[in-house]
Amino acid sequence: MKKLIAAALLCGACIENSFAQTEKGTQSLGLSLGVSTGKSTASYRLSNTGDWGPEVTRKSTEYYIAPSYSYFISDKLDISAGISYGHARVTSDENIYGYPLKTTSADFSGSIGLRRYFLFDNKIGIRTGPYFTYGSSREDDQRSKYFAGGLGLDFVYYPSKKIGLAASLGGISYIHERYTNYSRMTNDEFTVTLFNSLGLSFFYVIGAKN
Repeated sequence: MKKLIAAALLCGACIENSFAQTEKGTQSLGLSLGVSTGKSTASYRLSNTGDWGPEVTRKSTEYYIAPSYSYFISDKLDISAGISYGHARVTSDENIYGYPLKTTSADFSGSIGLRRYFLFDNKIGIRTGPYFTYGSSREDDQRSKYFAGGLGLDFVYYPSKKIGLAASLGGISYIHERYTNYSRMTNDEFTVTLFNSLGLSFFYVIGAKN
């Protein structure tokens, strides 16, 4: 995969071809589906004895669905906008720490982005660029609002001039979250991800020349 991405970056700038799906003025409608899973194990010091307690394993499953729209403001450079709904579930081993055995959360957000495409033969390659997201989240009895910004990286493939497919490869992100029912609680998080989640997109190209 790394060699394929490197080849797309090197060749995309030097091969002359009809821009077709990525030329200025082209529009596309898309639908993204994503899922990620995680597992962590930790133990905590007991306040009454000072000893370390038994290990607790937590497993998480998250998924989302996101329709989107994009418009190419110049060849191989588009702006995108979309909305997203996500749901997550975290389960824990039975434990002595008092943590709930199962929690669920829901998330709704909107985002905008700017993406540059690097394609080989105008069919396969990557796209990358900055994005900004604003949303709200609910986890059991907690409510929060957040904004996020970062740099995304996707693998892109056009099997035809009207159909496109994309897969998320990772990115860099910063998130600031404020809990609305706990006025003084905030959370800031900076993350770098690569190949630890699966996000697939399907999009239909409008206005591509034959």
